[in-house]
Amino acid sequence: MWLLDMLFVLIVLVPILILAVLATKYLGGKAKNAMRGQHISIIETINLGLDKKIHLIKAGDQFVLVASTGKNMQFLTTVKLENYAEGTAESGNSSNFDFKNVFEKYLQNFNGSKRNKSNSIVNSSEELMESVEVDVFKNNLNRLRTITAKANKIAKIDGDDNTNEK
Repeated sequence: MWLLDMLFVLIVLVPILILAVLATKYLGGKAKNAMRGQHISIIETINLGLDKKIHLIKAGDQFVLVASTGKNMQFLTTVKLENYAEGTAESGNSSNFDFKNVFEKYLQNFNGSKRNKSNSIVNSSEELMESVEVDVFKNNLNRLRTITAKANKIAKIDGDDNTNEK
């Protein structure tokens, strides 16, 4: 019975997910094309803070440097670029982020440092564990001594509970 329910869910859910992905790609492509200009493109963007950026914009044959903040945009200057290749423009959105390249670079750095430091990490972690165990043992031993000293002091002051002495 539950197998039929699971099969029904898969038969209904999978096409819905596929349609959602296809619709998102289609609408995203349409929006990207609608936002792309024929004669204006953002060549490069540099972040200066949380909401402060400098944009290098190609408008026709001119290059313009513009500063933008959250609510303002200000013209800075025109720039002459002599060795600009047309294919290097980002053509539209300047916030393209290639996650795959960043992830591969991070993974290579992580694997390289892991191989180089693996022996030292193992040795230092074993030494750390030994020192932590010794510290914990010493700490517990001191706490036990303090507790027994307090118990002995109370016993001397109050006397034995089994007798009437004080």
